[in-house]
Amino acid sequence: MKKIIIVLLLCLIPSVALGLTYTVKKVADQGDPNIYGSAAFMAGVAGVKPATLRFQHNSNSTNTSYVFGTGVTFPNTLTIEVEPGALISIPVAAAHITIGKMADPGARQVFNDPNGMVTFGAGAVKEVYAEWWGDSDSDDTAYINYAIAAMPAGSILLCNASIYLIDVDTYIIPKANTTIKLSDNTTWQAMDTNSPNYSMIRSENISNWTLKGGILRGDRYTHLDVLGGGGHGVAIYGTSSDIKIEDVTITEFWGDGIYIGGSSAPNNIIMNNVKATHNRRNNMSITGGYNIQSQGCLYSDANGTAPQSGVDVEPNGSDIAKDITFSDCIFSNNSNRGLQIEVATAFNVLIDHCIAKDNLTQGFLIGVGAHDNIISNSISKNNGNVGINISSNNNSVLGCIVNDNQSQGIVIYEASNNIVSNNKIYNNYTNGINVYASDPNGTEASNNSILSNNIYNNSQLTDNTYYGIRIDTNADHNIIQNNLIRRGDGASQQKYGIGVVGYGCLENLVMNNDLYLSGKTSTYIDTGTSTITRIETDQTSITIEENAGAVTLTDMSVTASASIGTEESYTDKIDDIAITTKYAQSNGAGGIQNAAFKIHKPEIFVIGTTQNITDPNTQIAPTERLIVVDPNGDYTLKWFPTIINGISIGEIFSIMTYGTEGNYIILQDNDTLPGTNLQLGAATRTIAAGDMITLMWNNNYWCEVSYTNN
Repeated sequence: MKKIIIVLLLCLIPSVALGLTYTVKKVADQGDPNIYGSAAFMAGVAGVKPATLRFQHNSNSTNTSYVFGTGVTFPNTLTIEVEPGALISIPVAAAHITIGKMADPGARQVFNDPNGMVTFGAGAVKEVYAEWWGDSDSDDTAYINYAIAAMPAGSILLCNASIYLIDVDTYIIPKANTTIKLSDNTTWQAMDTNSPNYSMIRSENISNWTLKGGILRGDRYTHLDVLGGGGHGVAIYGTSSDIKIEDVTITEFWGDGIYIGGSSAPNNIIMNNVKATHNRRNNMSITGGYNIQSQGCLYSDANGTAPQSGVDVEPNGSDIAKDITFSDCIFSNNSNRGLQIEVATAFNVLIDHCIAKDNLTQGFLIGVGAHDNIISNSISKNNGNVGINISSNNNSVLGCIVNDNQSQGIVIYEASNNIVSNNKIYNNYTNGINVYASDPNGTEASNNSILSNNIYNNSQLTDNTYYGIRIDTNADHNIIQNNLIRRGDGASQQKYGIGVVGYGCLENLVMNNDLYLSGKTSTYIDTGTSTITRIETDQTSITIEENAGAVTLTDMSVTASASIGTEESYTDKIDDIAITTKYAQSNGAGGIQNAAFKIHKPEIFVIGTTQNITDPNTQIAPTERLIVVDPNGDYTLKWFPTIINGISIGEIFSIMTYGTEGNYIILQDNDTLPGTNLQLGAATRTIAAGDMITLMWNNNYWCEVSYTNN
């Protein structure tokens, strides 16, 4: 074994020739702080083949401190090993040490580094401990920040102790391309502060970092002031992007558990299996950002200062929050809403397979201005107010279960172009679905589609009081179609299956709804002006509120774009068999002509088709069962056959004139006008004002059945 002496004050003791271990041992007074950064020292380690440089602990002292007064870069061919009890000391900021490779010392102090002047080169270590810089009973913030600052890309900060005390006014600053990992029994505890706005972890314009595991706990119960609501567990600002927060519990902060925001819009933020609970303002606030995902997270028990919601997506000013997804999340027991989305710059939010339950007010709120958001395959139950509240345009509620809420199931309030489809809505205290506006002269609730929902057993607060679907004040042009509604069989039942009630309910379409046993009083009530094409009901009539005045149940508009003579009609059917038809023709000027009402069974026309008689050679065509002739003079008809032949034996039709007609026609019998096809009860029959003749076809002649001369 050979012995190499670098300088008189230290010894490097190698083992074998290649891959040797060089031991640095204090052999003299270390009063000179520049010795381990000196040219002589570095000359001793320069060019050394792959080996280990070991800093040895002097057994007769508590700590053996190796003081570096100037900067040093150790190459990655040299593994730095620090024995337990030895410390690499950097007392001045100018002495920056870069370590290319270091042996893992475990969770114990290695550096006496009050200025954070240690950096690890690429690949120097895989795991870093804050304990390498120290372990404090009063404040671990600096040690953690020194460790994070020293970390090489791809490395992990490990925190395995039970409690770390964090100065939230100074906060922890993550580093790009690194991971902070807390063990399951590790807590970062906020130190008490009177600051109204703080962060435990603050990422401002920092990307590609991960927080994993452990508990972040705030100071809400020991806070040194009563004002403010801005103390956050994790705050992400600016251009921060590509951040993951996983398997972390974030609780008891003065403000929000997680805050994401800023005009520069943080991007691509992922929360996975996060439990944000018991935070004072919201469990999470998103005031700006995009491509944000929350998967399998719990947001519960927010309480203390407004808004007090599980999650609040509500941009500040002109900031934008968009392209946000919540999947398989739970929003529960919050002192306001489970999840709320507010203002016009919040859009493209997807809530899928989530649960909002036991919240003090609403389960889900899509508030004023928020648009193009979707709640799908989710549950909203046992909330203290409305299950799902939509107060803005162009949103969708699809395939959800909404039950046992202490007010209405789903509300569309002063909002348009929303879709509520394929949901199951039951056991709610009042209405299953309510579409309305509060001010009859203000914003409408219009053009919403309520489609294919299963609605039953609502009105649980009071029997025979509330509706399955209620279309109320200033709600117009909504479509209510293909819904299955039942009143339920419990002690409290819905009053009506569907009700179109209140001022300003215009031209709502109620179509193909299954209303069998849907209301205790009646299946349907309408005091608005609505179009109803088909209602399946267990009642014999549609009930209209008493003293409702003049009510129009159907109204088809005809405009000038329809050419003259165009048929405009609609038909009532039973079992696909036509019973009645309301008929008219367009007059080409935005009105109608030749209005008629046809009863198909029996085949009688109450009002028939008008035919003009312009000369004696006019031939009558029995195109309908009642022909109203309108002669422009007094004529004896002489064309033969006078009436076009019938099609089948027994065919009947009638000819008459209006009671105010001033002209007449005379029909001639076959004996009087040979060659014609009329067999009358007299040689001639005069059809003047109010007169009518009824004829039957016998396969050769139209035979007189009756004649009325008024």
